[in-house]
Amino acid sequence: MPRPKKISDEAILAVARTCFRTHGHSVSTRDIAKEVGISQAVLYQRFGGKEQMFLRAMVPTPPNVEALVAAAPGVSARVYLEAVTQRLIVHFEEHIPVVMHLMTYPGFAPEMIGDAHEHLRAAPLIAALTQQIEPFVAAGEMAGPAEGTATAVLSLAHTMGMHAMMTPPLLRPEHVKSALDVLWSGVAP
Repeated sequence: MPRPKKISDEAILAVARTCFRTHGHSVSTRDIAKEVGISQAVLYQRFGGKEQMFLRAMVPTPPNVEALVAAAPGVSARVYLEAVTQRLIVHFEEHIPVVMHLMTYPGFAPEMIGDAHEHLRAAPLIAALTQQIEPFVAAGEMAGPAEGTATAVLSLAHTMGMHAMMTPPLLRPEHVKSALDVLWSGVAP
């Protein structure tokens, strides 16, 4: 009977992801194993090789679309846009660096990540966000079209997520509010 694992694959991948994000794909498996506190042989037993471990560590998990775009009952359209934009910015701040490392991997090809490639597309987020915005448009709380507003919100959040990641100090709340003021001026009833 094999010995039980003392550290889960997910815990190893979390450390590997941090190492890859900090040092790039050239970090050695020896360094990752040392950081995890296991032998290099265990890494190869569990993941087959560095490329397989890199892909498993760096392919982002699918977002919880419903949680990202959910509207709290009774909130105004403006409050909703602020909340959803903030959640999307955090999502992009977390995922963009991982995806950038993945895409700069020397042997990267979209088919390497298979089904995960689909959740990196914007269409599911835009569709879910459109469904949340449509009731505000129907109630006259926001001008339409809902899909255009959803696309603008997603683009704004993506841009601000990139900004926060690339320009210290991190994005401040007043930056987000100013950008939303501009967006709101175009969709206010």
